[in-house]
Amino acid sequence: MEQDSKHGATAGALPRQFAIGVGVAVLLPLVVWYGARLLHPPPDSKAYSRSLSEAKSTQEREHLDQEYEDAQRSYYRDMFWVAYPVGLLALVGGTLLPVKAVGTGFMFGGLFTLAEGCFSYWDRMGDWLRFGSAALALVALVGLGYWKFRPGRPAGGQGQDKGRREG
Repeated sequence: MEQDSKHGATAGALPRQFAIGVGVAVLLPLVVWYGARLLHPPPDSKAYSRSLSEAKSTQEREHLDQEYEDAQRSYYRDMFWVAYPVGLLALVGGTLLPVKAVGTGFMFGGLFTLAEGCFSYWDRMGDWLRFGSAALALVALVGLGYWKFRPGRPAGGQGQDKGRREG
């Protein structure tokens, strides 16, 4: 096997690093979603259906519909306010991690978690919150990209002074 002299890793380590990154990216949104769900369970759709079928009047059915809609709105709002900040933190944290496979996994997982939080509440949130959440994510992503990959920045995160001549 071919040896990478800088890190002492074999060439066969690339698929394993890819698997780690994909694993983190896939599992982070699941952990966030089900962790938040433990704290705030979704409205019980079976109980709602039972109550709706037992309702005797149109007014009672409309009241049940409104209660269920309010419960769903509350649930998805809470999911948004958990997933969105965790996604942003994972995105930022991923850029700072020195282990590229894990850092990349957190960056993609952060994007997926952030998107999951937005998409789950998207049709219930106001226009300003939609715009603000999308704009903040875009600004964060562009800012991180520019900071991390700007022209003139040495590759590998080495110091700016390395290789400069002293005059």
